[in-house]
Amino acid sequence: MDPDSNRAVVGAFLASLNADDPDAPATHITDDFVWHAPKSTPELFPGSPLDVCGLEGLKVMKSYEYVLYDDSPSTSDIHCFISEGDRVVFHTSMTRQTKAGLPYSNDYVFLFQVRDGKVAQVWEMADTLNGKRQYDARP
Repeated sequence: MDPDSNRAVVGAFLASLNADDPDAPATHITDDFVWHAPKSTPELFPGSPLDVCGLEGLKVMKSYEYVLYDDSPSTSDIHCFISEGDRVVFHTSMTRQTKAGLPYSNDYVFLFQVRDGKVAQVWEMADTLNGKRQYDARP
């Protein structure tokens, strides 16, 4: 696929993650889909896997949002969204409010591999120590 098509595939996948339907990402991921979390993720979520596999793994990963954040929507500032070959890179700054009522802000870089018009793998890079400090903050 061409770079514009791959960006569109990733854009549709990202939109599906924010849909009210937890099964929405299913049409945008391969059967062997893997999301590779930052290596320090188990320190933030003890017992959590580094590799999240398939739709069911995505649902579990998404469930952490209900533990960490209140019901207000997140906002994202997109810094770059580039594609070359089967890879797409997405850099964003996300803000949201934690369950403790405090503001949360962090930068993320995602590397996507697109195969046959679907997302096959995601590598997430984030400052998890920054995130942990914000999640652990108490008013």
